[in-house]
Amino acid sequence: DPEKLREALLEGNDARGGDLGCAWWRIVRDAYEGTGGFARSLRAASTMDARAADFDRLVGAGNARSTYLTPFSRESPEQFQSRADRSGYTNFVAPIIDTYHGHLTRHRATRTSTSDVVNAWWSKVDAEGHDIGEFMALVTKRAQLDGWCAVLTDRPKDPTQRAGVTTSTILDPEEIRDWQYGRDGALEWVKIVSEWETEDPTDGVEVEVCEASYWTRAEWARVRMETRKTNGREQVSVTTDAGDNPTGRVPVSVLRWQDSVRCRTLYGLSQVYCVVPLVLALFNVESELTHHLANVN
Repeated sequence: DPEKLREALLEGNDARGGDLGCAWWRIVRDAYEGTGGFARSLRAASTMDARAADFDRLVGAGNARSTYLTPFSRESPEQFQSRADRSGYTNFVAPIIDTYHGHLTRHRATRTSTSDVVNAWWSKVDAEGHDIGEFMALVTKRAQLDGWCAVLTDRPKDPTQRAGVTTSTILDPEEIRDWQYGRDGALEWVKIVSEWETEDPTDGVEVEVCEASYWTRAEWARVRMETRKTNGREQVSVTTDAGDNPTGRVPVSVLRWQDSVRCRTLYGLSQVYCVVPLVLALFNVESELTHHLANVN
């Protein structure tokens, strides 16, 4: 059953629904970029004809809102919509992250190695061609923002292609679906799930891909599920692959901005974890002031 297989592949760790999980990653990225629930006024400015359809009039009835603003107890849905449409977001998160990151990465770390293989990898760490300095700068910023950043380091399965082809890939937090730490403090296993859409170049059909990789200290396995939608019908194909892991460790490295006080915890604490709640409160207060001035004048 394709649906049951998909559900099994996407099944995740309970920590994903916690305080440092998926909801946090979404809101902290929106706070950094000024998108999502902080960009309500921008969407309203370009869709004035469709405001009624865009806004959930049943505020408080369990419907999702398109803004991070919180309605007041005596505020009508219409008043809340008007206030949200006028809201402006003052971004304090991006300057904190960017300023500190600039100081942190201004001068590169000095790295030396007598190994030609290591030097070759440092010169081209990932598939995009970043060297080790550029790559670590990217990893550091993600750790600053999300609290942690995971990197998968792998080589081609074919032994004849392995020499000098070590590649590291930055993983989105959402891609780490499940994991377990050993008593030694190292990962015992991890499940990485990536989802994306592509287009078949031969016929232009859209293909949804769900790929799950399982890594232990001794072996790995991969399940790839492709769903093609043609003429209202879905065609599902599944391919699998597996092999030994000769390194003796799970090839996923984690950089945390600040470690949790809890032992054997994957997630770390963001540099702005205590700043974002203040930004949300200020966002609400500023919108109230703007709305008040608009009504007075």
